[in-house]
Amino acid sequence: MLRKLLWAVLLLSPLLLVLGWRLFAPAMNLQVGSDEALALRQGAAIASCEAPFDTYYKESRAATMSCGIREGGRTMIVETPVPAGEGRDRLRTKGANWIFNSRHSQNFEGRTVRVEIIGSCEGCEGQAKAIYATGNRGNSGWQSIDLKPDRQAFTFEYDVPVLPEEEEASRPTLILNSGVPDAVMYIDRILIVEAAE
Repeated sequence: MLRKLLWAVLLLSPLLLVLGWRLFAPAMNLQVGSDEALALRQGAAIASCEAPFDTYYKESRAATMSCGIREGGRTMIVETPVPAGEGRDRLRTKGANWIFNSRHSQNFEGRTVRVEIIGSCEGCEGQAKAIYATGNRGNSGWQSIDLKPDRQAFTFEYDVPVLPEEEEASRPTLILNSGVPDAVMYIDRILIVEAAE
């Protein structure tokens, strides 16, 4: 009897391994990118070179963007030959544009958002800037992001204004500019999410 039981276990062991893997693999996979999944459930906007987050970049004469491999992962390679505007030109921004869905405006309206940019830059010389704009309702102003050759994260916060009821929600935009014509930015991820209280 014991011998038959052992043979049954040996014969069924490959099947048990496959079933066990199918049961536990999803739980392990949840750890990969779980911060993005949580952020999306909270209504966040995310841009990267990974689908489905690779659709928000808008072509412009002031910048070019492509996806490439850097340090083993896909990254957005951004070149902005035109320096960012200053003073009265601050709304006529020159740089790489990511335009998000209008639903993100509705999610963020009247709240404080945290903008997180993960990346690096070759040749920025401390001149890189970012701006979060909400259409004609205002913007964060240019924020310095001291991107260096080593990958790092920068964050800033912005109080998104409340739209009048009669005004249609515009699409929120994040713009990056290296500040130096020959610099190249390597942006791994842009995350815009409601700031924690």
